[in-house]
Amino acid sequence: MRSVLLSLVLFHTVAVLTSAQNDFISKSLGSNMVLQRNTKSSLYGYSSTPNATISVEFNTEVYNDSASRLASTGGGYFWKVYLNEMPGGFTAYTIKVTSSAGESATLDNILFGDVYLCSGQSNMQFAMDGMFDRVKEIENAEWYPNIRVFSLGQADLPQTTDPLDELVSVSQPWSVGSSDSVNSFDVWGYFSAVRLNDCVEIIFYCRIMTKHLFQFILCASIYESNVSLNSYCSKVYSSSHHLIFVVFIVLYWFVFC
Repeated sequence: MRSVLLSLVLFHTVAVLTSAQNDFISKSLGSNMVLQRNTKSSLYGYSSTPNATISVEFNTEVYNDSASRLASTGGGYFWKVYLNEMPGGFTAYTIKVTSSAGESATLDNILFGDVYLCSGQSNMQFAMDGMFDRVKEIENAEWYPNIRVFSLGQADLPQTTDPLDELVSVSQPWSVGSSDSVNSFDVWGYFSAVRLNDCVEIIFYCRIMTKHLFQFILCASIYESNVSLNSYCSKVYSSSHHLIFVVFIVLYWFVFC
């Protein structure tokens, strides 16, 4: 059984990459995004001032870098920091970025989970608003706020194999799963995320209930040993609810896990 709670994201690519005016925060980042769990996540962007000191505040930590490398295209001086590894979860975080040149940005509602790249040809153009029973399924997206979507824009520009500094236009910035945000999103990617989200939530709640079952067994053992229940046990359980609690745990485990 997986021991972590995951958030989910879709990264829908339908465009080429090329040069663009570079921003203080990369176009690939933004509020409502999901960063990959259990690995060092990178945050990067461009300062207008060479050698500007960049400070990133996140989760009581401060990360620093110097914007020293001139971007090959688009202008600006590149900076990059790596955040410490974070577990997946439904806890939303805020990231604040400032520079000694007076630039600043705040990224809100950030989750850590699994990031999926959805890429293809015409099948990736099949949007939710063109599917059968689309009204019902699009409305149901309101139940999945932990699915986050992001789409690159179409670009009538030549492709290149050279490394580039930035993305081209973004047609849909990072957005919380909702009827508005998934309306024109890819069908295959979205429903893959829905199925994964459902499985993760079941695993998570089974994990919670298993934890409580072990706590109940410990408290019951103390009680049967003629030792007074400690304050923790008395707060969580009462002897009159022991049987009901065990029955609920067993039924939940067999039905959902």
